[in-house]
Amino acid sequence: MFNYKPGDKVILGKECTCGRKTRTISSIEGRVSDVIIKEDGSEISSWIIFYLLKDLEVSELKGSVSQLQLIQNGNNFNVNIVKGTNCNNPENFINNYLRKEIGNNIYIKFYYPEELEKEKSGKVKLFKRLS
Repeated sequence: MFNYKPGDKVILGKECTCGRKTRTISSIEGRVSDVIIKEDGSEISSWIIFYLLKDLEVSELKGSVSQLQLIQNGNNFNVNIVKGTNCNNPENFINNYLRKEIGNNIYIKFYYPEELEKEKSGKVKLFKRLS
């Protein structure tokens, strides 16, 4: 028996074996309730990072980012970028994208670690909010 809460990411299973036409949950993959607090106090989903990465991959910057992580501390955002094979610099693209989505009165700093820090689970979080 699974225990899940609103905001959990789940993998749907097959139809119920009891004969009902409803779907079952085969596994719970984790919580997706991380939200970015915009400068006006409203919230947006941290899924914008996936869309940012997708937009990077269809631009002239394709391959410039191997991994990306966004860390929020108030209106300060640290962007950790593990460089990809393309030598183009994605900072302007990412800066403009984040300002459009989050707001212009944010502070963005870029860092280029060799690799991103893993959580205790062994996974890398794409977004962290410190406060």
